[in-house]
Amino acid sequence: MNLILEERLSQRDCKQGFILDGYPRSLAQAESLDGLLKEKVLTPHVILLDVPRERVLRLLSGRRVCPLCRRSYNIYYQPPKTEGVCDVDNTRLVQRSDDQEDVIRRRLDTYQEETQPAINYYEDQGRLTRANGSQRPEKVAAEIESKLPSQ
Repeated sequence: MNLILEERLSQRDCKQGFILDGYPRSLAQAESLDGLLKEKVLTPHVILLDVPRERVLRLLSGRRVCPLCRRSYNIYYQPPKTEGVCDVDNTRLVQRSDDQEDVIRRRLDTYQEETQPAINYYEDQGRLTRANGSQRPEKVAAEIESKLPSQ
């Protein structure tokens, strides 16, 4: 991953900055990224979208997908008009195997275990901004913008 990242960050459109989504996820990745960015005289600032575990669980376990058109629904937050049936083509909706509650709980446990040290690393250095990720997207964006350090 680091070789791919190094190559990508060397391109012109990254000179003024860039956004990484979902990376780094571990302390080793955070330290490696810092080393790479130090060479480029860049300092990362990390934005953590805080979402309660139970909300994440409902978002993922409630997901249903149409196997034909691939449209996605959520039985809690964005249900189809007719329960269990795609609004577009009336195909029976399915739940992906990785959206089963027990699978999600294990994934969340692993995420917490592997990611918390990286979160602590950036927080200890004052380079972490937390935002309430349970809000509407425009509110999340406004909160992040209001909290980011001035450049």
